[in-house]
Amino acid sequence: MSPISTTVTFLKWLTAAVAIITPAIAGAFTSRVVHAFKGTSYPAEYPAAQAIMTGSILASVYFLSYGLFVVKFPDSLYVSVIADVASITALFIFFLISSAALSLDASLFARFSQTQFCQPYRDGGSWCQYATATVALGWFITGFLLIILILEVALTLDVYDAEYSAWRRRFGELFGDQEYRPTRRGREASAEEGRLMQELSRFK
Repeated sequence: MSPISTTVTFLKWLTAAVAIITPAIAGAFTSRVVHAFKGTSYPAEYPAAQAIMTGSILASVYFLSYGLFVVKFPDSLYVSVIADVASITALFIFFLISSAALSLDASLFARFSQTQFCQPYRDGGSWCQYATATVALGWFITGFLLIILILEVALTLDVYDAEYSAWRRRFGELFGDQEYRPTRRGREASAEEGRLMQELSRFK
């Protein structure tokens, strides 16, 4: 694969790996904060954390199924650039809202970090630590999704313009080892690359 395709693929697998471990962290936070604040006037439920947990499950399922389709059904519309961009955009918006909502309570988590309400459990850390980790993981996934989205959209537009036939193909096919006929801008870029290679070969 080309460096571009390899980079995007690596980011997708990295996002999937983070998304796989996030539900465990977010789940530990939601369960332990309920136990810590039970019988008090402080909020014990955080829907934003549950949203991050749900979104992480959806993201991991999507990226794992995407990888499966690339191997088994490489020509499927499911793994096309247009479908991938639409799915990642939806996940990005979901994580952006969820992470921002949970971040609003970060000051509350910090205030309780040194109190009796935030004592570590025998089998692990305190709910404050899990809360901070959940917020961080939510923003990490949000950032990864944004980078993937920018790379796929910007590079596809730059090389293939808005040609629909290109957007119906896999990103790895457009920028990988397989041949595909690009639009005028893509042909000009390929021609320029060829001229540069010829110039470099003269100095060898």
